[in-house]
Amino acid sequence: MAVAAPSRDTEETYKKVLAENEIPIDVEKFDGYSLCWIGPRTAKAVILFMHGGGLTDPAFDAHIQFNLNGWKVMKANSQDVSIAVLAYGIAPKTPYPVQNRQVVATIHHLLRSRPAEDITLSGDSIGGMLTLSTLLHHKHPIPTVPALTLPTLTSRFREIFIVSPGCSVITDTKSMQENLGKDWLTHDMMRKGLETLTASKEPGIEFPNPWFLSVSAEETWWKDLPVGHMTITVGGNELFRDEVLTVGERIKKYHDREVTVLCEEGGVHCGPFFALMMGATDDDKSGTKLFKQWFQDFKA
Repeated sequence: MAVAAPSRDTEETYKKVLAENEIPIDVEKFDGYSLCWIGPRTAKAVILFMHGGGLTDPAFDAHIQFNLNGWKVMKANSQDVSIAVLAYGIAPKTPYPVQNRQVVATIHHLLRSRPAEDITLSGDSIGGMLTLSTLLHHKHPIPTVPALTLPTLTSRFREIFIVSPGCSVITDTKSMQENLGKDWLTHDMMRKGLETLTASKEPGIEFPNPWFLSVSAEETWWKDLPVGHMTITVGGNELFRDEVLTVGERIKKYHDREVTVLCEEGGVHCGPFFALMMGATDDDKSGTKLFKQWFQDFKA
């Protein structure tokens, strides 16, 4: 099943969804990108969310609504936390890897008012890949992207929660073939996304690379990641299933904190957001339940 790209950009979609929910709108503008806040900028803890869309499409309504629903749960639990949705630049107007620069700049901005331990990174699809590439970038820098500088040598982000981290590269995994027709994502969609990124990337950038296609990173790169607990979910019917599980196992091998990897039986790419997009109001899929419980258990 194909999913049409949203007609609005991320910032416009954010404003629409928050207005419909009668929640205050707060957009923090930067050069070529912005932070769309759900909750006050001054909150003790911040969840930095990076949406999917292959770096070629903006956020869907479901991205904003799902996070807004989660924030309402945390607020009801009296947690001093906000969600900052990163409206990063979209290709081809914004070439790769400018998006990684924007993530690093955003993190440095957030670090001016809180420690790394109060910052959580989250995202789906390419947003999950941006999350993983940011962690790798700390010790294994992306060429042309400024260093990710944390306050101390022992600083760590609080945790990450990423859904279906993947990119537009068609790999030779079993799931990439056997899940064709089971997942709403298609090879044709992936090819078109990769063509756009390849044609518009900055000159001299090797592409794809280990930061874009995390399964191609050297195993030992997953050692010493500057983060606490890591949660990664993927659908059993996803094209990306096998490579996500491979990366998950490598992280489990080298990371010195708890790592949760969930493969949802029958799940599709970006299941929690796809279910909401399709109108589900009480989705009982394991990936959606885990994400919702994460919001419920979040302690700032």
